[in-house]
Amino acid sequence: MIKQIRLINFQCHGDKILKFNPGINLITGTSDTGKSAIIRGLNWVRVNRPLGSGFIRYGTNHAKVLVTTDKGKAERSRGAVENSYTVNGKELKAFGQNPPDEVFEVLGLSDINVQGQHDTSFLLQLPASEIARRLNTYADITEGDAIAKLLGAELRGNQL
Repeated sequence: MIKQIRLINFQCHGDKILKFNPGINLITGTSDTGKSAIIRGLNWVRVNRPLGSGFIRYGTNHAKVLVTTDKGKAERSRGAVENSYTVNGKELKAFGQNPPDEVFEVLGLSDINVQGQHDTSFLLQLPASEIARRLNTYADITEGDAIAKLLGAELRGNQL
């Protein structure tokens, strides 16, 4: 569970701390106050997107987003000479375009956990077969699927 997000020089946020409660948390506010920037900051840590440095706050040369969960802390930093992750105090560099595995271990977030205001409603725009595939992946019922297929094949074989 996310306990806190801190954005430093990330887009419009100079130094913003958001504390979260257990359960569902909503980010609300008037237009152009940085709500989407909070989600972008979380995604920057979670999936290393956006790439580049265009999100660094105007007039500064360094951005940082820190996410604290019940499993620890993941931090993403970018500046003129720095481009790194720090996970539970351990600095990680040379990670390519994808975040290090340690980041996922601390955050435990996938695409199912984060939705922006312009994203399509979760799963509603997908064909039924894709919805089933994703739900199987999220629920990790691959073993049950395999058993159901074997039973189905055996039943069909016995009906001949």
